[in-house]
Amino acid sequence: LLTFCVFALGTNIQAQDKVFKIQCIYKLDYQPDSTDKTSAKSENMLLLIDGGNSVFKSQNKNVIDSIDLIPFGTGDLNGMLKLMNSNRANFRFTITKDSTSEVRYMDYIDINVYEYTEPKNSFKWEISGDSATLNGYHCQKATTIYGGRRWTAWFTNEIPISEGPYKFGGLPGLIIKTNDDSNYYTFTLTELLNKSCALYNTQKHIEKISKEKYNSSLEYYLDNRFEMMALRGVKVTSGEASIRQRMADQRKKNNNPIELFLVKKE
Repeated sequence: LLTFCVFALGTNIQAQDKVFKIQCIYKLDYQPDSTDKTSAKSENMLLLIDGGNSVFKSQNKNVIDSIDLIPFGTGDLNGMLKLMNSNRANFRFTITKDSTSEVRYMDYIDINVYEYTEPKNSFKWEISGDSATLNGYHCQKATTIYGGRRWTAWFTNEIPISEGPYKFGGLPGLIIKTNDDSNYYTFTLTELLNKSCALYNTQKHIEKISKEKYNSSLEYYLDNRFEMMALRGVKVTSGEASIRQRMADQRKKNNNPIELFLVKKE
């Protein structure tokens, strides 16, 4: 049985990138504003695995990507709009790990798409003797420091796949749950499917840059969204002050990224 991870709405899409054999659904609970517990949100994330290859992205983003592949003027327009409105993604990145020693991180800055790589062995795990049963799996505890946070992971030898959510991996079993010490970010496995899943590539223009350049470019964009919008030719005829204030407020509230390279300066 082949379950396609796209929603073509009756349109035959011929842009298949790769078929993965295992699907893992993780629930991501996160707090974008470190000063406000009521800002807590959640989003389902998708981990696709095939041998030594994997892709991790938002489940909603995967739906939106599938819609992007439908040729203009075909398919059910109302159905596509309904899917897009009901599947808004707060995370637009795609993380790819393969049999090489690299992790590829692809994300948007405004309307442009960038990709950087970093070593797979970024994680120096300390495996302890602590154990627990999570989601019916016997798990063992491991800790690491990454992205300015200390993380605790619970992995299981019952699923001998050295994978996990986000960039995490390298343990002798699948990560069932991982969270940072402040519980700002928690990934919990909710579903494991042994069904083939076809992933489709929607990006054609990707600029490859260093992680440092990506971080500084993203920070510059977040601090200068109005000016960047104007450079794209967007003209504001009224209400400029209120738009600038709203953007500044959003920037201040989104002060808690998963990797602490972007903390708003006071």
